[in-house]
Amino acid sequence: MSFVTNEKARNYLKTMKPKPRKNFAQMFPNASPLALRLLQRMLVFDPRERCTVDEALDHPYLAALHDPDDEPASHTAFDFDWEKDEHLDEHMYRRLVADEIRFYCPDT
Repeated sequence: MSFVTNEKARNYLKTMKPKPRKNFAQMFPNASPLALRLLQRMLVFDPRERCTVDEALDHPYLAALHDPDDEPASHTAFDFDWEKDEHLDEHMYRRLVADEIRFYCPDT
């Protein structure tokens, strides 16, 4: 679990019992096999084994929606340093996320 960098979170996760993987085909019986495969690739706990955004967009399930020529990519990483502030409560997190959304989508 080295990918979990917050010590409190890592300690909490260590107290939890491992759970078997959910059977998405049973949970979503009407979903297509392609959709289920994409879901399995995206919902992986270890981010090192999870598919990337580009891999997800290139997945056959999204072929009809994916247009690489019309999807700008960010060449810099998003800055989420404010998430590391242990003094922020839930209300403050919500406000910061809402402020960020309004910054990029002022009409919301």
